Amino acid sequence: MPYLLAGPWYLSWLTSFVGLTLMLAWGMWFGIVYRRWNVIGLLSFIAAQVLALTAVLLIIGGRDDWHAVGHFFTTLTIEGLTGLLAALTVALLAGGYATVRRLTV
Repeated sequence: MPYLLAGPWYLSWLTSFVGLTLMLAWGMWFGIVYRRWNVIGLLSFIAAQVLALTAVLLIIGGRDDWHAVGHFFTTLTIEGLTGLLAALTVALLAGGYATVRRLTV
């Protein structure tokens, strides 16, 4: 926790806000997928996420780049982490918006 609280107060608040918004967007996308495609779609969505994560891990392991990944995350500043999480949040919100546009209530 000291890593997240090392900067000024407004950066700690911004990092917390971005992290909570990321979790909100991710959870919202699960709900949108369930509402649109029911259980089969939700299970497919979860399987696609697990498959994508497995593929990334296999690629990193196959190239033996764990040192580079560790170096990236250990040299990342709190500002960089906040920016990285914010970019991921925007991508999730854009995907959620594209999915919810086609949703019938």
